Amino acid sequence: MLAINILSVLFAATVAARQGTRCPGRHDETNCSGKNIVKCSGDQNGVWKWNFVESCADKGPNWYCSIDSFDKAKCFTS
Repeated sequence: MLAINILSVLFAATVAARQGTRCPGRHDETNCSGKNIVKCSGDQNGVWKWNFVESCADKGPNWYCSIDSFDKAKCFTS
């Protein structure tokens, strides 16, 4: 499941980069990819892609990524 999520994010990033548009995602340009937080950012050539920010799984076995009430991707525990 995690591999599928990562592949779908990478595919979306590749399509967005080819189109020269921003990544689809949250208002603050962060999103969840499995248990990882990713952020959309572009380079000086206008190529936008998802970049790894933080692994929620590194915090412990019950941690996961979700979108908070402020529309930001964050790590939560169950």
